[in-house]
Amino acid sequence: MPREPKWGSHIHVTGFWQGDEETNFTPDEKLAAFLSAGEPSIYIGFGSIVFDGMERVQKAVYDAVKKTGIRAIMSSGWMKWQTEKDDNICYVDYVPHEWLFRHVKGVVHHGGAGTSSAGLRAGCPTFVLAFGGDQLFWGLQIAERNLGPAPVDIHSGKWTQEQIEHGPLALKNDVYSDSARQFGETLRQENGCKNAADVLESLI
Repeated sequence: MPREPKWGSHIHVTGFWQGDEETNFTPDEKLAAFLSAGEPSIYIGFGSIVFDGMERVQKAVYDAVKKTGIRAIMSSGWMKWQTEKDDNICYVDYVPHEWLFRHVKGVVHHGGAGTSSAGLRAGCPTFVLAFGGDQLFWGLQIAERNLGPAPVDIHSGKWTQEQIEHGPLALKNDVYSDSARQFGETLRQENGCKNAADVLESLI
C-alpha cells in the first residue's frame, strides 16, 4: 500500500512481520500422501472465524469443491468441518501456513492480514471469503493486483453459490498463477521484522 501523505514522520510502514520458526514442519502420513497424489491441491480454511451462518457457508464450499473437481485441503480452525468421505478432500487441523502454502497451488480463506501475507509470500493465488473486519479490504487489494478473484462479502449475506464456485475454479485453472508467483518473489524481499527493529533502535 502507498504511504498516506497525511501521516507524520512518527508513523512507520515496515511491511509484514514474518518469522521462520515453523518452516521445518513434518506432515503426517495422511497429508504427505495427499499432497503427493494427483494434481496440486487448494487450501481452504477460515482460521479463528466464528459466524452464525457458517453452516450455509460450509455447504456452499463443499458443493463448490465437488462441482469444480478441485483437490482440497480443508483446515479446521475454531470452526470444525462436518467431514464427508471424499478422495478429493484431506481434512487437517493445525498445519503451519508458512510450510503448507509452499505445497499448494492456491488458497481460499477469510482474508485476515496474517493469512493473506503467508499465502502471497508463498506465491499462491488467493480467493477471499470475507466475514468482517479488515478482511474485505485485503480481498480487494488482492483482486486489484490480479492475485486472485474478487472477494466474496460473506458478512453482507448477499453472496451466491456461483460466486463461491468461481473462486476455486479460477485457482484450479491457473488464471492468477503467474502474477501471484511474481508478486510472491517481490514480497519475500520485504523484511518487516528487521525494518521494525531498526525503527525501535532509532527511537530508544
